[in-house]
Amino acid sequence: MGAFSQYIDSKKIMYFMRDTDNPQQDLARGWSCHVNSWMQEQEDAKQWQSKNGALREPLQDPITKLWCADPELGLSAWAFHDQLTFDKALKSVDLYSGSVAIFQSNDFTLNAGAISEDMFRNGTFLFYINHDCSWLSFSSKLATFH
Repeated sequence: MGAFSQYIDSKKIMYFMRDTDNPQQDLARGWSCHVNSWMQEQEDAKQWQSKNGALREPLQDPITKLWCADPELGLSAWAFHDQLTFDKALKSVDLYSGSVAIFQSNDFTLNAGAISEDMFRNGTFLFYINHDCSWLSFSSKLATFH
């Protein structure tokens, strides 16, 4: 087992890739919304729920003031902890064209999102990576934070 894997095991943390242009706003909100369930008005969100079903009451984004009819309690992202899971996460996030933000958290649920992505709470934003970032580049950049 390498030093990096031992470090992760000792901290019980996981790293997450998330397509976002504003990680601090995401952390302030603390939850994700299924893409097709953003609404302008709370009443529209309730109507969406009655038609489509939902597990939770609608939530309002504190930044945009939009209503989410189908909130997930946590931020959706792709978890990774080694080169294999890093490559898999990067391939998943590559479907999006936005910025790839890296977070860490020890409060997470794996495979809990709408499209089998992972959910984390109480995370910390670390830095951005490019879509062509390698495991070695990520590990080197992470070393400057610890």
